[in-house]
Amino acid sequence: MGEVVAVLSVFAGLLLVGSAALCWLAWRTLRRRNEVTAGHPTRPPLRWLVWPTGCARLHRRLRASVVVLRAAVPARRVRRRRSRRRDDASVLETLAAEIEAHAVVLDGELLLVARARGASGTVGRQQAARRVAELERSALRIAAEARGCGRDGSESVDAGLRRISEDLDARDAAWEELSRIERGAGLSATA
Repeated sequence: MGEVVAVLSVFAGLLLVGSAALCWLAWRTLRRRNEVTAGHPTRPPLRWLVWPTGCARLHRRLRASVVVLRAAVPARRVRRRRSRRRDDASVLETLAAEIEAHAVVLDGELLLVARARGASGTVGRQQAARRVAELERSALRIAAEARGCGRDGSESVDAGLRRISEDLDARDAAWEELSRIERGAGLSATA
């Protein structure tokens, strides 16, 4: 009987430790997901992941801007060599890093503005909203430039789609011409 109790105690202890480790891992993942950038944590409240307040929405917009920016211009991995030169980064990488740093600063301001009440809080939130909108525009411009879309990405996409459509039309016309020639020569038409 004592052995059964000991085995059950060990099993319950392992279950408790496993549950605690799983909770800690979930908590850590949520905290990292809520950061604007992993390199510079600002520790925003977890409720900002879903909270409908203005500052929480601005925080999520900052996070989304950095995600879009880093999808287009990935952060360069830092090597720990002395021979690494700082000037080897491209202009877009430098601008992306600067936008990311500004996003971190803006997120810190949002933490302060969220606690401010009255007229100063309202003015602070309005200024933060303008800054976030400007950062979003800049991040999208850099991402479009990095993807080769230039200043107006939609024109480049439209031109690309037009070119593809013209290529497909030319292909269809060539197949039709080939079928006509084969029929004229008395051969069976190709599929």
